[in-house]
Amino acid sequence: MSEQDLLRLEKDLESGRFRPLYLLLGAEDYFRTRALVLLREKSIDAAALAFNYSVFDGRDRQAGEALALARTFPMMSPRRLVVLRDIDALQPPEREELLCYASDPQTKCVLVLTAAGLDRRTVFFRELKERASLVTCDSLKGQALVRWAERHACGCGLKLPARLAERVVNLVGSDLNLLANEIEKLAAYSASGSLQSVEEIERLVRSNRQHSVFELTAALGKRDRRAALRLLNMLLDGGDPPLLILAMMARHFRQIIIAKEMISDGLSEGEISRRAQVHGFALAEFLQQARSIEMEAACGMYYRLSRADRWMKSLGVSERLILEDLACSL
Repeated sequence: MSEQDLLRLEKDLESGRFRPLYLLLGAEDYFRTRALVLLREKSIDAAALAFNYSVFDGRDRQAGEALALARTFPMMSPRRLVVLRDIDALQPPEREELLCYASDPQTKCVLVLTAAGLDRRTVFFRELKERASLVTCDSLKGQALVRWAERHACGCGLKLPARLAERVVNLVGSDLNLLANEIEKLAAYSASGSLQSVEEIERLVRSNRQHSVFELTAALGKRDRRAALRLLNMLLDGGDPPLLILAMMARHFRQIIIAKEMISDGLSEGEISRRAQVHGFALAEFLQQARSIEMEAACGMYYRLSRADRWMKSLGVSERLILEDLACSL
């Protein structure tokens, strides 16, 4: 039910229907992160976020602080957003305090509770379920995971038949964050928008890698030449195709340019996430990179990547040398 719950949540928030209490329950971090990003973007204007958005951790005995703030009126905003993570770690007195708040919540606050798991037989869970809007964030398994991979690929502009989606899942595993990254990598590499064989998938996706092309693009975004060269050589030595690495580098700087334009236009983080196709779990670091690099430098790097692509495909120059030169030109 995770994706259906997320779609329902997005529809409600788009319509301006906010509940005072949400429970994001389940072990899948990808779904919890997506739900949190939706709630943050839709419930509070970016200009008022610093005054009205707070996160607390139930493992650190912060429930009392979270509830006290939830009862406080927002500043320069129609509502406040308070997140209390890991409520499964709350002690009995804190659970009672939370249930007491849930029976009469502050209507000008959106309180979001998260937990990887709760015993559904307990009074605590049953009462929360009655009083909160439940968004299930359960992990996907088996064919549900394969179908999710197919849908995510389609959203990235990649046609991935079920048998190939299943092979990607077998190679990468059930972590949706990692799976999304690998699918996006495949989409960036596939010029035709489709992949044809299991052999092609196996060549492009390697399971249990210590370093990934995404770490390289992060190093490039931070303009860390030393780390970029080290990661580049690890990827090449590990067998990653040079053209695949180049495609992902180009994708990253294209996203940077798109994000910088939207930041300049004052668009929200949620809109940037959607248009630049950067997921919530990676958005904060990505935006930091986008803000730290000048537009001229990002465009210049994108131009050099385009030129390198032509060289690789036509001149017969050493692909490793071309990529190393790019990393050093930051």
